[in-house]
Amino acid sequence: MKNLNPTLILTAVAVTLGVTAAYGQENMIANVPFSFRITGAELPAGKYTVAPLSSGSTIQFRNVETGKGAFVLVQNSAKSANQNPRLIFRCGGSGCSLASLWFSADRGWEFSQPRVKDIEKERLATIYGRRSKAQ
Repeated sequence: MKNLNPTLILTAVAVTLGVTAAYGQENMIANVPFSFRITGAELPAGKYTVAPLSSGSTIQFRNVETGKGAFVLVQNSAKSANQNPRLIFRCGGSGCSLASLWFSADRGWEFSQPRVKDIEKERLATIYGRRSKAQ
């Protein structure tokens, strides 16, 4: 049992360092002026850090002021001609949902959206962010 504890501690440290290293690679800071839905969670308007975690398949949204946020699982990345980091939201009568996320032209993801009712008007809102390194 005494040999197991150091192994568990080293594993925990390695996992933590892996997440931190990936977090520092490619972050975005974005001011979202409206509340929005992401993976079923409702997040308030505010300044957010958007960062991939070590697995590469998870993106973390964290409110800079409150520290609260949500995680998004991502799969196949997409490409765009636009180089700017940005968040694109689809907004309708029931609020706004994250439609796509772009760190650069060759690193972005699009997300499925709930269907908008025929009587609802829909619009897209693009929020440009700025690249940042983890602190």
